[in-house]
Amino acid sequence: MVILRSVIVFCVFLHLNVCIPLDEDTITLGTLPEGLINEIVSFVTTGFVEEFYDCLNNSIFKEDDVKLLLYTPENPEKGILLNKANPTSFNLERPVKILIHGWLGHNNNVRIQGLKRAYLETYNCSVIAVGWSKYSHDLYSSSFCYIPRIADTIARLLCRVREGTDYKLNRIHVVGHSLGGQMAGLIGQQVQNLCEQKLGRITALDPAGPLFSYLSNDRRLDPSDAKFVDVIHTNQEYLGFYGDCGTVDFYINCGTLQPGCLYKKVISIVDIMNLPLHYVLCNHFRSMDYMIESIYSRKFIATSCEGCPGERLTGLCGEDVVSPKYTIMGEHTPLKPSFKRYFVPTNSETPFALGRY
Repeated sequence: MVILRSVIVFCVFLHLNVCIPLDEDTITLGTLPEGLINEIVSFVTTGFVEEFYDCLNNSIFKEDDVKLLLYTPENPEKGILLNKANPTSFNLERPVKILIHGWLGHNNNVRIQGLKRAYLETYNCSVIAVGWSKYSHDLYSSSFCYIPRIADTIARLLCRVREGTDYKLNRIHVVGHSLGGQMAGLIGQQVQNLCEQKLGRITALDPAGPLFSYLSNDRRLDPSDAKFVDVIHTNQEYLGFYGDCGTVDFYINCGTLQPGCLYKKVISIVDIMNLPLHYVLCNHFRSMDYMIESIYSRKFIATSCEGCPGERLTGLCGEDVVSPKYTIMGEHTPLKPSFKRYFVPTNSETPFALGRY
């Protein structure tokens, strides 16, 4: 497959065989298959999946369709495909960052590549990018059903690393967006089940909400999935999970709508269909933009927020004004925060961090 910038071929085999070049910055909502359009419109307006009953047990899943690409300071651009049966080909002296894209995403999109680049420029670490686009490029309800299987595949790989070496899994930091955020939680749970280890950290970037909101903790992200779980909420109740699900939860601009994501020129359904996908899902994607910037910056100042996540209908919240506590959001957040919930204001464009108390 030839990859040019962040463009790949997006093949959706639903009721029709459809192949579309997918670039979230240029592809418009109206060019997607009808089933996907309906789901996206439902999410951005109501936050619900329509007509989903249960996952089918006979759906076909192949481990080989999940690709793990290793990037290092010596090899920052062209990923090395890891052998899942013998995955110890990376430097065991380095900490590991595992990046997981979300629904409709892929390993070569600009934000996953931005995270990878930021980590390699900032740390002496190894980065593993999990590519599961074979299953993420489908109806959300179908992608949702594959999450436990993919999580199990990755957990087994990590346990093989543990068994074949003396590598401590608490040196692993998993960063997942959307469905990838929920997947990160299930990886953490399965690692504990299979090899009685805990991952060091999970960072969930607006972890997916639809179909997860009413599941028990053992079927979704929760604070026990790693030694430390931090969550960045940017589109809760719509594409993101509503409410606390981490050791510490950051509600950016109250966690639902982000400044700069309102497309002022939209006046009709035609305008909406002509919008690039990254505009339509801007609030959801913005969590990744914040995380990338936070790797370089310690200026995302968070204020304790007893009233977060805010009212469901209004999305309004307010930072504490009596004896507030402060911390840093993002990559450099302290692993022992002084409070559970924080409010973080941002600018409407980069640099997003305000850098003040």
